[in-house]
Amino acid sequence: MTRATSPEAPIPPLSEDWFGYIPFPFTATCGQYVLRPVDDLQKLVADVESGTNRDGFYYPSESSFRFDPLTGKRTLIPKSTRPALLYPMPHTHVVATRTADPLPPDFRSTEGGLLIHFLALLYESRCQFWNWCFEGRIRTKPDRIAWFRDDDTTLSRVLSMAHATWTTWKSERARMLCVNALWLHSRIPSYRLDWERFLMAYVVSDALWALSIELGRLPSAPRVPHPERLDRLAQQLALVRHPDVTQRFAILRNDLFHEGRWDKQILGSPAGGDAFMAEIRLRSLNARMILALGGVPCQFLKTDWLSMGQFELGVC
Repeated sequence: MTRATSPEAPIPPLSEDWFGYIPFPFTATCGQYVLRPVDDLQKLVADVESGTNRDGFYYPSESSFRFDPLTGKRTLIPKSTRPALLYPMPHTHVVATRTADPLPPDFRSTEGGLLIHFLALLYESRCQFWNWCFEGRIRTKPDRIAWFRDDDTTLSRVLSMAHATWTTWKSERARMLCVNALWLHSRIPSYRLDWERFLMAYVVSDALWALSIELGRLPSAPRVPHPERLDRLAQQLALVRHPDVTQRFAILRNDLFHEGRWDKQILGSPAGGDAFMAEIRLRSLNARMILALGGVPCQFLKTDWLSMGQFELGVC
């Protein structure tokens, strides 16, 4: 969703785009692109942190206006105060071409989308381009998927490997599935209820299953039932396998998707401990599958996705 900007608002030159929100001052290079923090990053982060809830999320402020994203016009609506549906966040970083040539016309939906949403995966945040709005809450607590250096020895290598892999895919559908899965993965913490987060995590898993077939990593036929898919994919990607847990994911998914039940109960009822943890574990597995499919060999892929411990990325 885009939002209009006033004529006085600064806009990036054709050779660069702006995005956020990542509260780390990293600089990285990737192919023909260089990524760097904005000059006033420290102040922007301090401003966002001042409005961040103690749970680590930034919540939309209250609004009584109807906002037209096409014209930028705001209309006051009486008796309509509520958290804003769409709202902007400050951009924290710049992505630009090394040669100052203009960015490709489809940059945001292709390479640009891959880069910023892959960064969101690594830093466990959410990213949008500077004149696109956010919706719902945003996790702004500084964090990482695993420990790594914000420099060329790790960050630039990871981005470059993922970008190089992605650009070699001849299938436009495969490239789209990857970018969509990354975007959805970073958005999952925005959901407030455990069953909502789990459902969207399973959507990401389905997208990764489709991507693996599109890439020829797995055969398209015969059809594999859901209880076997995640274990089959984990095996193909040489990840830690827990067939009993992934089968449990499929049971939770089937009851939720087909019958509107969560852990055999009415939605809203307290679920069991393993159901509550299901989204966290599935999202952890999904992150490893994205890295593996994206061609990023690292020690993190060998770690147990059921563990709640801290790991090192360990790029190979």
